[in-house]
Amino acid sequence: MIFSYFDDSSDDKREKHIAVGGIIGHEIWLNLFEGRWIEETKDLEKPFRSTDCECQHGQFTEWEKPDCDALMKRLVEVIADENYGVGSFAFSVSVPLYREVFPDSGQNDPVRLVVAHAIVEMARLAKKHEEKIQLWFEEGPFQSLINQTYIDFKALESWKWDERGRLSQISFNDKNLIPLQAADLIAREGYKIADNHGRRPVRKPVLGIWNRMAMGWYTKDSLELLRTKGWPNDLEAVISLPDNCYVQEKRHDGSQYLKTDTAAQGKPNAEKFLKRSKLTS
Repeated sequence: MIFSYFDDSSDDKREKHIAVGGIIGHEIWLNLFEGRWIEETKDLEKPFRSTDCECQHGQFTEWEKPDCDALMKRLVEVIADENYGVGSFAFSVSVPLYREVFPDSGQNDPVRLVVAHAIVEMARLAKKHEEKIQLWFEEGPFQSLINQTYIDFKALESWKWDERGRLSQISFNDKNLIPLQAADLIAREGYKIADNHGRRPVRKPVLGIWNRMAMGWYTKDSLELLRTKGWPNDLEAVISLPDNCYVQEKRHDGSQYLKTDTAAQGKPNAEKFLKRSKLTS
């Protein structure tokens, strides 16, 4: 059984980008991962939140910035440690671009799309490994939407059973569930890499997990392709995209599960990364 844990991330008004991100691994390796994460966060009074740590908010208000940075670096190293066999995944959509292609869309339709895409990616991943996969999402305002999207996918008879049948169960919990703290970090980085594109360098946490992640987003062309296939009324649109619109797994690259494309040579830069990871039609 493969386990996956996801959280969402966006700007305060959800007007720029919506991202879903998290970690994936087998139970035995995730148990080892959790032990290391607990060791690194044992001095915290509350569950770790990436934004609070970076911005010195919440329980980090009295922390010095170098101490916050050092904790973040250690937690990124836990995720990146190949001994735990944990992969990471994040996916986002530009809200203004989505509204441009779908001008009559509902308020939470961009969230529904990134959730739907993440669910499909996990089913495809489980099929590749000939296993089932269980999904956890953090509790929150989108819990009902996420759960209904999952139920609708499970009932979608046009989706081949060898993928759809890999979805074992969906559950929800708060950040006291340790992997959801890591999911919070990955989701935030998925949001930030989209938001910073063309303006700022790739962030240090992303560089730290470079070989153990897959990140991407919908381009205008791919959103228009979704529209021609019937989205948002027809979930089949998300499962019927061309193969190059989904994560392409590469084995023996330092990640047990996920990779977007061939490994970058030397220090990656934002333009090279995004050409490797974004979705095209």
